[in-house]
Amino acid sequence: DRDHVIAYLVYRDIDEKKKEQMKLEKEATLDILTGALKRMTAKERIDRIIQMPIADENCHVFLMLDMDNFKMVNDTYGHQAGDKFLKKSVAIFRETLGTQAIIGRMGGDEFAVYIPYEYEEETVIREEVARRLDALLAAFHKQFDTQYESCKVSLSAGICLIIAGDGIKLGFEGAYQMADRALYVSKENGKHQYNWYED
Repeated sequence: DRDHVIAYLVYRDIDEKKKEQMKLEKEATLDILTGALKRMTAKERIDRIIQMPIADENCHVFLMLDMDNFKMVNDTYGHQAGDKFLKKSVAIFRETLGTQAIIGRMGGDEFAVYIPYEYEEETVIREEVARRLDALLAAFHKQFDTQYESCKVSLSAGICLIIAGDGIKLGFEGAYQMADRALYVSKENGKHQYNWYED
């Protein structure tokens, strides 16, 4: 009986250590507030995928998402409301962009998203991305328009489409810069919209 009890206690101790290790690993990679990946983790994972060789007819899709007038939510309703806003926003991202999307919080209210596409032509991908972003902007507006009406919150996005081997040359930083330029256009043109990066 004693041997059995000792074995049980050892097993339990190991199990607790594994749980604690998993918790620490989760905290190291995930943004605690939103559940999105932390900046460095997202950068490393997306960079690794983008630089992998893919077939000539395939594309990478990289997005930059930014909340319009988010500061007003914090200033008007308080930081707790702002935290809830960010958390719900990431949930909407997941619902509309798909479970395979890699979502990273770059800082504040700015997020980077990588969406994997396989064996589809560029025109098909463009149509699919546009459909998803139309749905995302609509869902975002529906969720927050009346809740934070005085702040006029919305979502702006920039899209970078990387053709086949270009991802090896660009990596995360190159894709980030291109999508960020497209995001800037969205902001300058009135917000609550998305734009594609064009040379």
